[in-house]
Amino acid sequence: MERQPSYGELAMLSDMFEKQCEDKGIVWTDLEVKDEAYLDFCSQWIQGEDNPEVLLCNYGYELKKAA
Repeated sequence: MERQPSYGELAMLSDMFEKQCEDKGIVWTDLEVKDEAYLDFCSQWIQGEDNPEVLLCNYGYELKKAA
Protein backbone atom coordinates (compact mmCIF):
# COMPACT_ATOMS: atom_id res chain seq x y z
CA MET A 1 0.00 0.00 0.00
CA GLU A 2 1.56 3.27 -1.09
CA ARG A 3 0.84 6.39 0.95
CA GLN A 4 0.40 9.91 -0.36
CA PRO A 5 2.02 12.12 2.31
CA SER A 6 0.47 15.42 3.33
CA TYR A 7 2.55 18.50 4.05
CA GLY A 8 2.21 17.75 7.75
CA GLU A 9 3.47 14.20 7.25
CA LEU A 10 6.42 15.46 5.20
CA ALA A 11 7.29 17.80 8.08
CA MET A 12 7.01 14.86 10.50
CA LEU A 13 9.30 12.76 8.28
CA SER A 14 11.85 15.57 8.12
CA ASP A 15 11.84 15.80 11.93
CA MET A 16 12.15 12.00 12.26
CA PHE A 17 15.07 11.97 9.80
CA GLU A 18 16.92 14.77 11.59
CA LYS A 19 16.34 13.13 15.00
CA GLN A 20 17.66 9.77 13.80
CA CYS A 21 20.73 11.46 12.32
CA GLU A 22 21.33 13.28 15.60
CA ASP A 23 20.80 10.13 17.68
CA LYS A 24 23.24 8.18 15.49
CA GLY A 25 25.80 11.02 15.53
CA ILE A 26 25.70 11.52 11.76
CA VAL A 27 27.34 14.70 10.46
CA TRP A 28 26.76 15.10 6.73
CA THR A 29 29.79 16.13 4.69
CA ASP A 30 28.02 15.86 1.32
CA LEU A 31 24.56 17.42 0.99
CA GLU A 32 23.74 15.35 -2.10
CA VAL A 33 24.29 12.17 -0.09
CA LYS A 34 22.11 13.60 2.70
CA ASP A 35 19.37 14.38 0.17
CA GLU A 36 19.55 10.83 -1.22
CA ALA A 37 19.35 9.38 2.30
CA TYR A 38 16.35 11.61 3.09
CA LEU A 39 14.54 10.65 -0.11
CA ASP A 40 15.13 6.98 0.67
CA PHE A 41 13.85 7.55 4.23
CA CYS A 42 10.66 9.15 2.86
CA SER A 43 10.28 6.41 0.26
CA GLN A 44 10.37 3.76 2.98
CA TRP A 45 7.49 5.51 4.75
CA ILE A 46 5.52 5.99 1.51
CA GLN A 47 5.89 2.26 0.83
CA GLY A 48 4.25 1.49 4.19
CA GLU A 49 7.14 1.31 6.68
CA ASP A 50 5.96 3.05 9.86
CA ASN A 51 9.50 3.26 11.26
CA PRO A 52 11.85 4.13 8.40
CA GLU A 53 15.60 3.97 9.02
CA VAL A 54 18.35 6.29 7.83
CA LEU A 55 20.43 4.11 5.52
CA LEU A 56 24.04 5.07 5.02
CA CYS A 57 26.46 4.33 2.23
CA ASN A 58 30.18 4.44 2.92
CA TYR A 59 30.69 8.12 2.09
CA GLY A 60 29.23 11.57 2.53
CA TYR A 61 29.09 11.64 6.30
CA GLU A 62 31.11 11.36 9.49
CA LEU A 63 30.10 10.03 12.88
CA LYS A 64 30.47 12.27 15.91
CA LYS A 65 32.55 10.83 18.66
CA ALA A 66 30.80 10.37 21.99
CA ALA A 67 31.78 12.99 24.55
